[in-house]
Amino acid sequence: MKVSQWAEIRRLAEVEKLSRRAIARRLGCCQRTVARALRLNQPPDEKRGPPRGSLLDPWKPKIDALLARYPELSAARVQEEICRGPDGYRGGITLVRNYLHQTRKRPSRVYQEVEYEPGPCRLTGVPAEPSKSAALSEKFPCWSPSSVTVACATSNSACHSGRRISTEPS
Repeated sequence: MKVSQWAEIRRLAEVEKLSRRAIARRLGCCQRTVARALRLNQPPDEKRGPPRGSLLDPWKPKIDALLARYPELSAARVQEEICRGPDGYRGGITLVRNYLHQTRKRPSRVYQEVEYEPGPCRLTGVPAEPSKSAALSEKFPCWSPSSVTVACATSNSACHSGRRISTEPS
């Protein structure tokens, strides 16, 4: 319990004279927390002890060895292996699943840069012939009839002349 919570519980009980149930309801905490705070005459020590170990801790090296040898082993199979013998693991499978989820390497996302070679020609903005715009609209739904001419990215001299793209449907 934090000192601020302890102080607020004490204030509500001593100054506002609220019941334990009303304090718990107002602060959104358990009535046992309120009772414990009212039993303490001094603020609680905010230092916490060392985290307690897991029931699975004694078997983690064995699990790691199993995963090194058989990386695709299921949680149920791992639990079977560590439960063998009189001194075997006696906990539930949920702890085993959680540990496997933490230790197994997840495939990292792969980002690949894609580079395309320039094609022989690209479209640029010059008005196209209105009679051929219907054919282009059918062929390319995102095409706008306001502009289409050819400009080349290659050294093709015939293409550098700025000739118009063919608008006949193929």
